[in-house]
Amino acid sequence: MYGSPLEQFEVVSLYKMEIEGREIGISNIGVYIIMMSIVWVKKMEREIRVKKGRWEWIGEEYYKVIGRIVKENVGEERYVRMIYVIGGIIIMGNMSGMVPYSYTVTSQIGISMSMSMMVFIGVNIIGIRERGKELSSIWWPRGVGYKMSMMIVGIEMISYMMKVVTLGVRLTANMLSGHTLLVIISSMISKIYKMGGMMSMMGVMGGMMMLMVLIVLELVIGVLQGYVFVLLSSIYIRDVRESH
Repeated sequence: MYGSPLEQFEVVSLYKMEIEGREIGISNIGVYIIMMSIVWVKKMEREIRVKKGRWEWIGEEYYKVIGRIVKENVGEERYVRMIYVIGGIIIMGNMSGMVPYSYTVTSQIGISMSMSMMVFIGVNIIGIRERGKELSSIWWPRGVGYKMSMMIVGIEMISYMMKVVTLGVRLTANMLSGHTLLVIISSMISKIYKMGGMMSMMGVMGGMMMLMVLIVLELVIGVLQGYVFVLLSSIYIRDVRESH
């Protein structure tokens, strides 16, 4: 049991070494990222096999969902693989924290913001490659006076840059709040159990039912946040490809 609801999100150094006066090491979050990468690579290898199992079927269904999202929003399927990888990493990061005493990678704002920044940079590269200088029409409105357009450009650029923040902060906030609530409810059940008596057992049973509902809800939210990340990434790609 955690001493504090926020203790589960602490970054702990597991190994340290000093090279030429510089401290180098690996933390718990680094271990989970490496584990996620290995699992993802193994999953991709299994999908190549002819004989399909349960996980291969789930992977195929997930790929179909991603393909449908990208096709509906972008109109082309060439970005499906990129969105497929992004969504898979996000969902795996969300689900990793559902294992008892594990770590929720996406609860760290640095990880979530890094993912959103990569999407943002990739979206702009796509826009520059396909539209070139015409990409500036996203910020520069047509048919508006010079003075008014300067103000609008500033507002539009701030709004455009906020895409990075909204992607990362939304993901982190949902993971932090959900997992913190699970720890609080678990701690409450433990304290009620220690009280003893019939009322205590009834409280424990009610708390366990509430906890099970919250666990299912948190699993749904973990998948849903991956879906939202994928959907918004597809919409951002569509926005930079279309003329305004």
